[in-house]
Amino acid sequence: MEFTARGNFAYEVFLELNNYTIKEPLGMVMGVGSITDVTAVSLFMQMGSNFIVTPSLREDIACNRRKVLWSPGCGSLVEINRAEEMGCEIIKLFL
Repeated sequence: MEFTARGNFAYEVFLELNNYTIKEPLGMVMGVGSITDVTAVSLFMQMGSNFIVTPSLREDIACNRRKVLWSPGCGSLVEINRAEEMGCEIIKLFL
């Protein structure tokens, strides 16, 4: 499930939801979306995020370097090709 990281208490809400999915046998994994900076990536990864979704293609947030699934938002063929070159296997397409 992709948790949209918005609002003042997004970190706390994500942590609680992620802890719940770990304790309960729901068969789902939690990840986080709408990530726009490296600090947020690090914090959500420390809280157990299984994947990161960004609204744009940002080389500084290329989480595959950290062995976490990263899905950037891409709006052009050039961005899709660049994401692939950076090791991305799944993109979020914006048209």
